[in-house]
Amino acid sequence: MLNGGQVPAYRDSGNRKDIKVWKTLSVPQMVGNEEVQEAYMNRLEGETQKLMDKYYDMCIK
Repeated sequence: MLNGGQVPAYRDSGNRKDIKVWKTLSVPQMVGNEEVQEAYMNRLEGETQKLMDKYYDMCIK
């Protein structure tokens, strides 16, 4: 792990210096809470739409 164990990482090959960082979504543990869940889903939908628009624009260029 990099950063004193704060960032999960792995080696991509046999090379010692070939280290990749795991990238994941951070999901709050309070998703069961109705208020938190609604805000989370609204943000997730907005971010997903932004990404889809970006990839669509890249494809039609």
